[in-house]
Order: sequence, then structure tokens, then C-alpha cells
Amino acid sequence: MPPVIDSNRFNAWLSLLVTTAISLAAVLDNSNTVNKHNNETWLITACAICMCFSIIMFASHFVGALSSVVIGEKPEGIIIIACAAIWSGATASIMRPENNVADAGPIIINANLYFFSWGSLFIIIYLLGSYLHDTRMVDSESIKTSLSNTPRLVHWMTLLAASLIASATAADECGGVCSGQ
Repeated sequence: MPPVIDSNRFNAWLSLLVTTAISLAAVLDNSNTVNKHNNETWLITACAICMCFSIIMFASHFVGALSSVVIGEKPEGIIIIACAAIWSGATASIMRPENNVADAGPIIINANLYFFSWGSLFIIIYLLGSYLHDTRMVDSESIKTSLSNTPRLVHWMTLLAASLIASATAADECGGVCSGQ
């Protein structure tokens, strides 16, 4: 069986490989080998695991026997969900100002890590959506039809998402403000 290089997720896996490699390099560049914090160890591990998964998925597009077993099948879905969980936790740890990993309050101290970690998370979200669409786990046609019939629903869902993000951020900041920090 020929390789599946024309997969719509091929470029996304390559992009994830690049952004994860840059994030890993940024963490290692700022890592203190003597007094390594748990956050640095977690971030190095998270980047390395996702980078290995990206290499596996990127390489599977070139090997015909492997591509028929992995691409668009359950192994790819499991890898995508694992990467999504890992990057969700890693991005939260990177963005937390108390950790002094990528930002310290309003100041970005490691721009590569800051922006490429967000890039990796967005790529993972794209991969998850693409996988769910291609495997027909999400019926995009019925979603498009229902959204076009109720355009106000999109506005309410956007407002809900923004409110949840604002509430989570406020709850996180409340701990620091209330304790006098």
C-alpha cells in the first residue's frame, strides 16, 4: 500500500513536530541543570513525549503498511488525545506567572516558549477536530446546518467560552490577590 502523504493532517503533524522542537529547545536553553524545578522537568518530559509522538505520526505517512494501520484509525486518535492532554497541562504550567518559565506577570521572559507552546496547543486542537471530522465522529454537516439555522447560538457559545476563560483566569488570580502577593 502506498504512503498517505496527501493526508490533510500531514502538514499539521510536521508543524507540531517543529513547534514542539522549538518549545523543547527553549525549555532546555533556560533550564538550570543544578536547581531544576519540577516544572522544568515536567515541561521537558511533555515536549519530549509529544515530539516522539509527532515523529511517529510524521514517519507513518511515509511507510505504506504503517500508514494504513495508523492514519485515520484509533492509534492516531489515541496519540492526538494524549498530546492534547499533555499540551493542555504543559501550556497551563508555561503560562503560570508564578513558575517564571515563559512569563513573569506582564513581562514575557521566554518568547519562543510562550508563543510556540500556544502554537502547539492550537495545532493539537486542529488535529483533534480534523481526526474527529475524518472519522465521522462529529457530523460537521449537521452542525453547519444547525448553526446556520440559529446564528445567535454561535454568539452565545462564544460568550460562554469567553466567560469560562475569564472566570478561570479570575479564580487563578484571586489566590494571589487575596493572599496579599
